[in-house]
Amino acid sequence: MSKRNQFTGWIFVILAIILCTTLGEAQEPKFLQQNDATGLVVMEAENYTEIVTPVSTYWDTTSFPPGYSGTGAMQAFPAGENRHKQLSDAQLNAPYMTYPVYFVKAEPVYVWARASHTDGYDDSVWFGLDDSIEGEAPLQFTTDEQQYQNEWYWISHLMTPNNDRAILDVPSVGLHIFKLYMREPSFKVDKILLTTDESYTPTDVGPAETLYSSGVKSKGKNPESFSLLANYPNPFNPETTIQYRITHSEPVTLSIYTMNGTLIRHLFSRENHTPGTYTVTWDGKTDKGETAGTGVYICKLTTPSSTAMIKMMMLK
Repeated sequence: MSKRNQFTGWIFVILAIILCTTLGEAQEPKFLQQNDATGLVVMEAENYTEIVTPVSTYWDTTSFPPGYSGTGAMQAFPAGENRHKQLSDAQLNAPYMTYPVYFVKAEPVYVWARASHTDGYDDSVWFGLDDSIEGEAPLQFTTDEQQYQNEWYWISHLMTPNNDRAILDVPSVGLHIFKLYMREPSFKVDKILLTTDESYTPTDVGPAETLYSSGVKSKGKNPESFSLLANYPNPFNPETTIQYRITHSEPVTLSIYTMNGTLIRHLFSRENHTPGTYTVTWDGKTDKGETAGTGVYICKLTTPSSTAMIKMMMLK
């Protein structure tokens, strides 16, 4: 075999490893259902794993109205785009955020969202599990709840004649992907809560997130010792903020790759870190100073003991 063919072969092997690792990590749970009478799953909206954007509509971070929980909230964009009101269009084209949940109960859960709206044209959202939107009616601010404008309010009813409760069927114990789909532009969501308890009603900012890492013990490793969180905003243009957590003093490398495995930017390499949570901004440029094009990129965090990756989308 020629040296050129050997080199090409190794490139394909490396790309396969990168892509397989990325796909595998995308399926790891981020949230854990509580094994008690409430069966709670609590998720900060901005702590999604991925945003999928089939067309020009999208989700992005927002800091309005004030009083949000966590580091911010999410808003549907752009204003005036109403194409996703129809279920048939939403299932194919609506942008959605993903939240991998490990369910310990194969029971229906009641869906709550700490949400905000301005008027009757931005007051609803689709939700679903795994590959499809649940039912045929979205979660919405009811007529009686329309008065709560430009503030955070917990909603849990559907856009049906009787304002039925929003319920999600959980078919089996194990990992499922909760998804929140855009329906109306400017709808804002701060926190999502699922519960098996029909009478449970969240108040104020609600309970803390039920993170998978905080509920599962890992042999020989602190489950919260190494974390690469979702970047924000995502999609982004021209820059995005990346947050990560380190609890061991060790050298850290943070790099950006294209989806075919080409390294385009070293944000830093083997930089010594002490324990803590860090943020860094990628300005959307390569190591050559060129602006990256529209597309999906891989952010890879590496230490001598661990590796993590997330997908990021630049949308111009």
